[in-house]
Amino acid sequence: MLRTFNRALEVADGLQSDFVRLLYYEFNDKFQDNYKSYESVRLCTILDGVKHVSINDGEQFSYDKNQLLLLPPHSTVYMDIERHTKALVLELNDKLITEIKHKTFVDEASEIDENKFFVGANSAEINNCLTRINTTAISPNRDKQYLLDTLARELTIYITRSSGARQILNNEANTISAKAIAMMREHLTPPVSIQYIAFTLNISVAFLSNKFKKEIGITPSTFYNNLKLQKAKNLLLNKNVNETSWELGFENVSHFIRLFTKVYGITPLQWKVQKQQ
Repeated sequence: MLRTFNRALEVADGLQSDFVRLLYYEFNDKFQDNYKSYESVRLCTILDGVKHVSINDGEQFSYDKNQLLLLPPHSTVYMDIERHTKALVLELNDKLITEIKHKTFVDEASEIDENKFFVGANSAEINNCLTRINTTAISPNRDKQYLLDTLARELTIYITRSSGARQILNNEANTISAKAIAMMREHLTPPVSIQYIAFTLNISVAFLSNKFKKEIGITPSTFYNNLKLQKAKNLLLNKNVNETSWELGFENVSHFIRLFTKVYGITPLQWKVQKQQ
């Protein structure tokens, strides 16, 4: 349960499957802070309490557990909490959005205003799906990541029944950064070069880098390395540190160990030993 907005903690502590990352938050009375949606579409739901928010410096509004908030990537949100509130945020990645888009979306290609977001009432289907996601997330079931992906598909389909939500998802799956991220996810083992990604998208490396820095806040290489480090945690369950580093294409094992330790606070070997206990 997160009690503040910190991207390093979100990446490290969030429950992640192929399609979605779950982030649980608990805020005390009189809490105020800003947060970002980073590179993912964020589905914000409330388990208990009320949120007062202002998106991209727009007008403040409130929502509670009977509503959901859908944010495009790269949104900035100011949040003001008056009383104790618990929230569940789902980061829907481009892989999920692209799959659902190709199967269910009506073609609604259009430019999205930077202040665009969607607030809607939770249907009985959405509430039921969110309940099952919560139950699955806290269960000891070894298959829960697969089950979470199945539920994420179902939830996204329900959400797309609203044209406002559908427009956000439809547009964000087609950005240059989203396409680049999709390629990175598809090419983790073995990885490809940033030059190859840019060539495949028919753009220059400089153009891709500029778009990434503007939209995501970091370089494509840094983002790609972060994805590899997430993958490393799965590989380390069955491989040694050298094998994991080689499979993910790091230039040498020392570089891999240094990056892993910087992000997660422990070495790959220490993480592997912890998981084996």
